[in-house]
Amino acid sequence: MICFYLVGITSFLSLWAVKGISVYDVLANFFFYSFLGWIYESTLVSVRKRTLTNRGFLNGPIIPIYGFAATFIYMAFYNEYAISLTGEVNALHISEVFFFGMVIASILEYITSYLMEKFFHAKWWDYSNYPLNIKGRISLPSSLFWGLLSTVMVYLIQPAVNNLLLQIPRPLGDYVLIAAVAAGSCDLILTVAVTLKLNKKLEVLERLREEVFEYTMGLKWYERREELKGRLTHSKVGEFAEELLGLVNKSYEKHLQRKVSEDSMERRKIRIDIEQRIKKFMELYNKSGNTHLQKSIYKRMFKAFPNMKMVGKEGVFADFKDKIKKTSNRKKK
Repeated sequence: MICFYLVGITSFLSLWAVKGISVYDVLANFFFYSFLGWIYESTLVSVRKRTLTNRGFLNGPIIPIYGFAATFIYMAFYNEYAISLTGEVNALHISEVFFFGMVIASILEYITSYLMEKFFHAKWWDYSNYPLNIKGRISLPSSLFWGLLSTVMVYLIQPAVNNLLLQIPRPLGDYVLIAAVAAGSCDLILTVAVTLKLNKKLEVLERLREEVFEYTMGLKWYERREELKGRLTHSKVGEFAEELLGLVNKSYEKHLQRKVSEDSMERRKIRIDIEQRIKKFMELYNKSGNTHLQKSIYKRMFKAFPNMKMVGKEGVFADFKDKIKKTSNRKKK
């Protein structure tokens, strides 16, 4: 979400250099296309998943990346210095709109993905399975789609939007935009705060799990340590504890079979200590509760982004999602 602020600030600063475009027009277009983008994505995902889905990072009915991309295109083609391309439709003009829209929207999508991953340590979408993708953040099919969407916007949607805005009394439009900015800001602050809290919660759990694992592996009872670590890192919390405990018991039993008695007592104490550490880890995990509001936001977020990944916390995140889902299912029953 940091990029939304950065892009937003850049947009408003550039407004003063573009005569003929008011803050009112830009805000109206931003919220209109953010809402239109939300309708499109929510409908698409709902049809695919066969369940109603509120798509987007925010809880409200807007997806800002659509608003920012459309606003940039609006600023480029609707001011007194640039020629409105709707006046003369030809192959060259269409190509210009398509290319400009494709590039701008793809850059915004890449920056958004990068900053959200750095800020929240999460990947919200992944185009790795798409052809000609760049680090899974953007891909050729998605970029071509942005170009097509930009063309439809300039030639079909924007003229209608301009006419619609002219029909709305200015005082009413001002009040609506003030309310939209206030609601959007509150939504942004709340969603960012809850998402950061999730990240902190997962960091604590991952650190606890790492400490238990490092202590156990430090005993040098095991071979292929890194291979084992990779397998356990991506396992869920319950699976991790169960598998690690099983490895401890297996290693201890092998030791007893070798009939080495001089350090059997010491190994038995260590085994008990490991069992207690794993038990404490599970108790701390189970105590990590969430408020009703947090659960609602997490539930909506996980449903909106089913392929969301928390970088470096895959195991605890998968388990956390299951926990939220089970809580929701119990309430339904």
